[in-house]
Amino acid sequence: MTTTLWPNNMEDAYPLSRLQAGMLFHSAYSPETDIAVYHDIFSFHLRAVFDLAALQRAVNQIVLRHAVLRTSFDLTNFSQPLQLVHNVVHVPVHVEDLRALTPVEQEAALNVWMQNEKRQPFDWTQPPLLRFQVHRRSEETFEFTVSFHHAILDGWSVASMLTELFQIYLSQLGQAVPPLKLAPQVTFRDFVALERKVIATEEPRRYWSEKLQDSTALLLPRWELGRPKDNSRQVLQHEVLLPVEVSTNLRRLAQSAGVPLKSVLLAAHLWVLSRLGNQDDVLTGLVSHGRPEEADGERVLGLFLNTLPFRLKLSGGTWHDLVRETYRVEQDMLPFRLYPLAEIQKLRGGQPLFETAFNFIHFHVYQSLGEFAAVQQLGGRLYEETNFTLLANFSQDVHSPQVHLTLMYDNTILSVAQVAALGGYYARTLTAMAEHPHQPYTAAALLSTAERQQLVTTWNATH
Repeated sequence: MTTTLWPNNMEDAYPLSRLQAGMLFHSAYSPETDIAVYHDIFSFHLRAVFDLAALQRAVNQIVLRHAVLRTSFDLTNFSQPLQLVHNVVHVPVHVEDLRALTPVEQEAALNVWMQNEKRQPFDWTQPPLLRFQVHRRSEETFEFTVSFHHAILDGWSVASMLTELFQIYLSQLGQAVPPLKLAPQVTFRDFVALERKVIATEEPRRYWSEKLQDSTALLLPRWELGRPKDNSRQVLQHEVLLPVEVSTNLRRLAQSAGVPLKSVLLAAHLWVLSRLGNQDDVLTGLVSHGRPEEADGERVLGLFLNTLPFRLKLSGGTWHDLVRETYRVEQDMLPFRLYPLAEIQKLRGGQPLFETAFNFIHFHVYQSLGEFAAVQQLGGRLYEETNFTLLANFSQDVHSPQVHLTLMYDNTILSVAQVAALGGYYARTLTAMAEHPHQPYTAAALLSTAERQQLVTTWNATH
């Protein structure tokens, strides 16, 4: 260990998780022209009383409650990279007044601010690794934004943090809110210790080695038209709109198959990839988590994510059959879900295993404030990073049957037009599942009528 004086304001130090180490590595070696890598921004347009002093006190209390919000990273001064938990960290709430602007001008100003914020990297060696910003929009409304490095928080943690933050804030204002629970006794440090124990175990290594034997990476087709000529990388998003009746029937399919909704949506993802790659043996990433399975495990803040290789051979049958088989395969993986993707990749020579991934969240982070009557959410925007070519991000409403799908993609590999077409493939697949769950999935039409007609026209012109 390098000789280093232990700072007086430090309360703890422990190693990085494998995912944290990977994120910091990619952040360090990303091109300087890139938008800051793994820098996420969640913004909310709120109707609520604004009191800067009360909000700052609430932020101070949140930071004191959760060690990860007082964490920095030291990659060089010790025998191994460490995350350092500081005793005291001040996270100021910055305020900008937009009340003199029209609503259209406010939206433009907020978009400019977010673009600039994306390009403001965090210094890992100095906490905090998050920032809070308020934009006053009227006497009754304001935009509340949290900007953070993904290495300290996952989406679930952000939702939990915001719920606590506004619970404290409203309490400061004298509003009637449920009493704040004690801070969780379990910590992110416990997760890191558990991960290191799993890595040292032979059984998960053997499981994943056998699981990936003779696997082939599924690559998406590339459309040259519409991709940026200057190779300037951005992660763009495409919203896929699903009718409420489709969402409702997808839930019914899940119930009849005796599986969670997640399995239905994952089965749809697998079928779309199978057709795009023209192969029945499909390998994709499944975003999972390793939250501690003990009291308060759902409330602890940190980065508990892991992306697991999900492999399934689509050998025929009905949608109902495919959904059941998808659920069975995921259940088979559960005992080994803590084995980090970086370690799994080593089993295959260190090469990337897939360029697509599936993620399902029980509720969107935007819904985290919905339980407070004194806070009305009027809108929102977010910016998230992904290192996958395509991430199918599914979520469900807490208070309605609506299913949401956002396709996040690398614009240097996939074009806007191509992802719009992909969105149609997902929508038609989900509709077919919802309307005809007991029909063979191989009979489902992936292409639109216009796309099929174009194929016929092209074939006739060349034969």
